[in-house]
Amino acid sequence: MNINKSQRDFAKDRAICEAATPGPWMNDNLSNSLIWGPKGPGFELISKVNHGLLWRDNARFIAEARTGWPAALDEIERLRAALEWYGQEENYVVPHIGCTSKVMIDRGSKARQALSTTTEPKGANTSERQEKRC
Repeated sequence: MNINKSQRDFAKDRAICEAATPGPWMNDNLSNSLIWGPKGPGFELISKVNHGLLWRDNARFIAEARTGWPAALDEIERLRAALEWYGQEENYVVPHIGCTSKVMIDRGSKARQALSTTTEPKGANTSERQEKRC
């Protein structure tokens, strides 16, 4: 493993998440060193973290990462999709005189939607404006 790697392989990270025991995981309230995951109607022991000065914090991190990392990967995919749209050259092309490019019609709506946790109300999308589209 190269710890100096500047670019993560998110597809590999996703595969690691999907191969792990399903979550959510939790650490126990007594020692905070045991990590539990769902199994049938109950729970099963996933791991025990009881070494080092930060073992309680490490156990909590491992338990939270089971649902936190997939959520972060979902967010990365969502934001990249919006960014890719703005990176497509054809969205800046004006097909005919008097027409408006897709980016000018959008006026940042896709970016705002990607950055918000809620979607804009119907009719607030700038692509629904009365601009001449071709």
